[in-house]
Amino acid sequence: MLLCTPTPTAARSRHRGTYAAYDRCFQAVTAPIFGEETASRLEGAQIRFGDARSPLKNEAKLADLIVTMIEEFLDAPMPDLETRKSTELPHEPGNWPRLFEQYLNAGDLDAVTALYEPEARFVARSGETIVGSGPIRKVLAGLITANTHLQCRVLKAVTIDNAAVLYTNFEGTTVDHSGNTVPIRSKAIEVLRRQPNGDWKLIVGDPNGRETEMQKVRTWPEGTYGP
Repeated sequence: MLLCTPTPTAARSRHRGTYAAYDRCFQAVTAPIFGEETASRLEGAQIRFGDARSPLKNEAKLADLIVTMIEEFLDAPMPDLETRKSTELPHEPGNWPRLFEQYLNAGDLDAVTALYEPEARFVARSGETIVGSGPIRKVLAGLITANTHLQCRVLKAVTIDNAAVLYTNFEGTTVDHSGNTVPIRSKAIEVLRRQPNGDWKLIVGDPNGRETEMQKVRTWPEGTYGP
């Protein structure tokens, strides 16, 4: 494990130039990991491996030390910036389709999946009911893989207590199995539930809920990844 101990003043005086270069390198490496304030406190530290201590004597040793230090940092657990990133969820049910459109068009699978409750239901074009955010995630991944881009328009939102029903029209394009870009549209019904923190998530989604069987064939052509 790489440890840091304060550098003796006398040693720093004898190796002022080398330590100055080391300090700059050390802060450049540690700042993105620990933050500027912590890196500043660590700046100028002497590196100690086990119980052996020795001042930096030349630039070659400094280079070897920096490489070793970077290797230690790469082996250590790193902050997961993606998981710390907060995904915006709708505070009003009518905003759900807008965020769905935004995340899907951006190809952000994690964010678009977060719009669904864990036990949500999703009615596929075939009529099959897909249960759970895991299987639904696979459907959404297929849409993203097919470079699907949608625009939404909420026609009506009906809310009562902690439940809401949306009537939403979607239009856009997707890529079929032949590699052709084709237009798509759907008339969806979406049922949402208010979460304890005030956000709204989908519990039942039927992208083709307001269409006849013939309309489903025309709006999502065969050979596409449509839901």
